Amino acid sequence: MITGRADQAGCRVDFSDFHPQSDARSDIRLLVVSSAIRIDNHASIAQACQLPPECSIEHLFAAGWRRWGNGLAQRLRGVFGFVLHDPLTGIVYAARDQLGVSPLFVARHGNALYFGRSSQILRAMLQHALPDDTMMLADFVADACLENERTFFEGVTRFPAAHWMCIDRAGAQKEKFWSLSDVPTRPAPKQPAEHFRELFDESVRSCLRSEQTTLLLSGGLDSSALAASAVSLNGTTGIRALSLTYHETSAWCDGPHLAALTGQTGIIPEEVPADRHDPLADMDFWLRAVDGPHVPRGQSVAFQLLHKARRSGSKVVLSGHGGDEIVSFGFGRLNELAKAGQWRKLWGETAASAGLYGDNRLLHFARYLSHKPQFRPFLTRLSRYTTSARSVDSGFLSDDAAAVLPSDRYVHRSVASRLIHDERMLHEEILSSPIIPTALEVLALSSQAAGVDTRLPFYNVDLLEFSISLPSHWKLRNGKSRYILRSAFEADLPAQTLVRQDKFDFAPAFIAGLREHREKVLDLTDPAFADRWSLVNRMRLENARNLLHHDGTAIGNSDAFFLWRVAVLGMWSSISREPPQASDARLVN
Repeated sequence: MITGRADQAGCRVDFSDFHPQSDARSDIRLLVVSSAIRIDNHASIAQACQLPPECSIEHLFAAGWRRWGNGLAQRLRGVFGFVLHDPLTGIVYAARDQLGVSPLFVARHGNALYFGRSSQILRAMLQHALPDDTMMLADFVADACLENERTFFEGVTRFPAAHWMCIDRAGAQKEKFWSLSDVPTRPAPKQPAEHFRELFDESVRSCLRSEQTTLLLSGGLDSSALAASAVSLNGTTGIRALSLTYHETSAWCDGPHLAALTGQTGIIPEEVPADRHDPLADMDFWLRAVDGPHVPRGQSVAFQLLHKARRSGSKVVLSGHGGDEIVSFGFGRLNELAKAGQWRKLWGETAASAGLYGDNRLLHFARYLSHKPQFRPFLTRLSRYTTSARSVDSGFLSDDAAAVLPSDRYVHRSVASRLIHDERMLHEEILSSPIIPTALEVLALSSQAAGVDTRLPFYNVDLLEFSISLPSHWKLRNGKSRYILRSAFEADLPAQTLVRQDKFDFAPAFIAGLREHREKVLDLTDPAFADRWSLVNRMRLENARNLLHHDGTAIGNSDAFFLWRVAVLGMWSSISREPPQASDARLVN
């Protein structure tokens, strides 16, 4: 009989201690399994392995390994990160899902590899202090996210998404089993919106297998589509909703959409007021949870909903995170139209990009005049007035920190800056950004620490492969971005949501929170406390602190976000010196 423990958080694999066993009854063991594992094609894998459809994950993986060996990971669809041991061969096999939704970390020390659900677990298992990765810390100060695999500790890395690793006495072999570039571009099927909806509903259905589920609602298109799908599948029974509200912030634009969604679906969200929320609230808890300062600015306000969900009895949280990336805004089509000389149609489609970024529509149109050589001298000056491009400002760093970084560390030439780019190229670039695995890691580890399983229906491989294969006119059409998503929910969402282009700007509420908790921020950004690595530009920090000290009304977004990062760095400076805790990690030779 196959046995295994699905609750183990860490393991040690010693290259010098492989002992294959000849006993055919030897059981395959799961040495590490991610805390939130879900195999969407569980039934078909079980059938192929001649197992009952309700078989356990341990049985499924063991039978799959016996049948396909290293090809097991390629056949799995869902959320997974695991390490298993086959005693018959002595082989250890590790794999992580295609999109990196499930965290898995690895470290090498001496003649052994260590695997764990978090970097903190690995640090505890290694039983010795690891050096800080100061380049990662410098990136945080500079507000840059550039690494797919590095962590804030030298010697501990993220196991890369869409990879498997096979380890035996001879060493370790690692291979990528899935890639965006391998997904073919296909003509749209006869009913693309209907097919998209089928894929999305199936993803939501696989996430709804729980007695009590909390839905995070913002009033945006993604969370509204998620709500409509959930209600169409299960009704409102067993579903509660939480919504952050900003009634005191004049620019808050989600309220009418939440009200319309309630009328359409019957879901009445519990409002959680967030005006002037402390952007550093509970930050010590979240920093320990994710084991580093790679936290988003909105984490303290948004992740309080995880605690609320757990206290209400929910173990599962549904989030619309990822809709932008998976579906794509379709803005690569603008360049396709410019290359084809379809200027009238291009002008009509710029309504979507200008509306999203809040820019002048003419400036968005003018960017594509670079296809006409006579206009190029003027376009560089125009580009400074648009906000769609985001660059890293190394001026936040001290001279000493900047001096040891590679000179091109923060130089990035986006695909969008190339005249030949199209929608497929832009979509692949967005999905390949290190921001994606970082955000997924933070969300997974924070959810685990809060005691819930946050599920992301948009992060579904079938849905992604279909979306990225679509022609660009199904992503941007009639001045509407993410056209395929809007079309798929045309009958189930309020008309005002379906045509919505804008998004709420959280910056004013964020700055209001800094001002409300001014003394706390000033204490935490004291250079003597916050910057033991000497990474921060002290003059720039002092100027930002002075702006906040004098009531903060004159402080801009850049300085406000900089102060927040320095405050978080200061908190991490204290936390990182604590001995790592990993009581549920086990050593397995």
